Amino acid sequence: MARRSLADHLAQQSDNEKARARGMYEQLLDDASIDDVANLRSNLATVCGELGDDKAAEEHYRVAYEMAPLEPKLRLGFTRFLAKKGRRDLAALVIDGKPLPKRGR
Repeated sequence: MARRSLADHLAQQSDNEKARARGMYEQLLDDASIDDVANLRSNLATVCGELGDDKAAEEHYRVAYEMAPLEPKLRLGFTRFLAKKGRRDLAALVIDGKPLPKRGR
């Protein structure tokens, strides 16, 4: 729990500290309970996006969203990410908690 709190704190700091938080979140995922995975991936997605790793951010958001499509904070963060990337079609689905199309379509 202390490690998670530290990662959450670092995620709000400079890019160097965000990079540290990313590593900590990734390590926490290895041992996370199924109940914590969606939240950890959402936090990880946010940090990846802020660090400019949009591919990783979208992947973490997608996995988290598939696990917890009705989680309000997740939907809001993912919607903002998609809208910022010009994917308003997907953002509209996410904000409503609707399933996303499979990739490659």
